[in-house]
Amino acid sequence: MSSLSPEAKRGLAVSQIISDQVIRMDKLSKECRGGLPDRMLMRQLVWKLLLEYIPSAKSDWQEVLSRMRKEYSSFCEFTKVAEITSEGGREYEREEDGKKITVKRIHDFDGNPAFNADDLLLLEQIDKDVRRTYPDMHFFATDNEPGCIPLEAPLGQHALALRRILYVFAKFNKGLQYVQGMNEIVAPIYYVFFSDAPADWSEHAEADAFWCFSNLMGGDIGNLYCKSFDRERAGINFHMDDIFKNILAVKDKQVYEHLVSQELLPQFFCLRWVTLLFSQEFALPEVLRIWDSIFAEKDKLKFVKYFCTAMIM
Repeated sequence: MSSLSPEAKRGLAVSQIISDQVIRMDKLSKECRGGLPDRMLMRQLVWKLLLEYIPSAKSDWQEVLSRMRKEYSSFCEFTKVAEITSEGGREYEREEDGKKITVKRIHDFDGNPAFNADDLLLLEQIDKDVRRTYPDMHFFATDNEPGCIPLEAPLGQHALALRRILYVFAKFNKGLQYVQGMNEIVAPIYYVFFSDAPADWSEHAEADAFWCFSNLMGGDIGNLYCKSFDRERAGINFHMDDIFKNILAVKDKQVYEHLVSQELLPQFFCLRWVTLLFSQEFALPEVLRIWDSIFAEKDKLKFVKYFCTAMIM
């Protein structure tokens, strides 16, 4: 054991913790702050525990997972998003001035009578962002070349899953709905749940990612996306000032005073770091490692703010 690397030791410690019938969440959180090994197929399980999707008692897992996965499926059916199949480029008919005209289908949901005008606008916004999510990863591009998926190209299996997750979330969270950038939060969670899990779990990656994303958005992280909170203590501007005036000014006064002298406000560079949880600042493997630590913290936003400060310093 003494010859093992710190990462391997941590992996063994986490393996022992999650092998118990009732998992000690305090011990799990403590170990996960240092990051999880990439090759031990444990991240998807640990994240589900840390994001409070599954309970600490293993005897309850089957019932909870079955119920929540069925509920997500019913959400997809209720919102009709489950009926959309990627058929880019086809034509459809619509009535205009009392006449039927043939219109080229730009999106696979165009002309679908299940959606009203607001639904179509929402789908269009989500679709646009999904097409440029992790453009260099074949996992999301599927049959398309690396790069943003062209509008006329059909979405692959995983991109469609992201679109469904985000659409259902927006429809069932009217106060928050969909905000650009949420796609960058869902994508790594879904990727981990699909690729870092045994087959009987990966087939439910979409439903599991939906619920974990929903739980994450239900806390302080979600408040960052709510425009009505912008000037409140829960809002993004308060936290930008907190990073700058209450953390950086104390930890490194010289850097703080230099940024002030140059009129460089934290909103210019920190806002994206915080709202996207650094997902566009680092490669995906590093993002997953950072998220291990974020998810392990009870006060996730506090950790994010101190991480931002460290980046500035």
